[in-house]
Amino acid sequence: MDGRSILKILEQSGISVHGKLIKFRQYFIGGIGGFKMEKALAMLKNALEKQRPEKWILITQFPPKNTPADKFFICFHVGDKDIRKLIYQYKPSACFCGHIHESPCISHVEDFLIVNPGPALRWRAAIVDLDKDHAGVISLKY
Repeated sequence: MDGRSILKILEQSGISVHGKLIKFRQYFIGGIGGFKMEKALAMLKNALEKQRPEKWILITQFPPKNTPADKFFICFHVGDKDIRKLIYQYKPSACFCGHIHESPCISHVEDFLIVNPGPALRWRAAIVDLDKDHAGVISLKY
């Protein structure tokens, strides 16, 4: 839920994927942050229609609805239905998300991997090997 100032810094640094589809090695990476999400979703869909990537990864602030990554406290699913629709329509290899700190997970939902490592504030991160379809949560504390 970072505001416009963070997005501006990421854009100026050339590392933002918000509303974009970029090629990195053998994968395309598409992103939807928390700022002006509807616009970013439309821009990403447009890019996916043009490119039609065979292998792509979705990075998003909000998790897809009704997945292990979107359970809030006592099991209310609070993920985003439009992100879920995007996944079913365009079939990414994986979805990396955050936002719901109460639902760290690594799971498979149908044919895609979903990773919510939990908050970096708690020293959590994930290492993912898409070629082997494997992921693991790690601690950043040393």
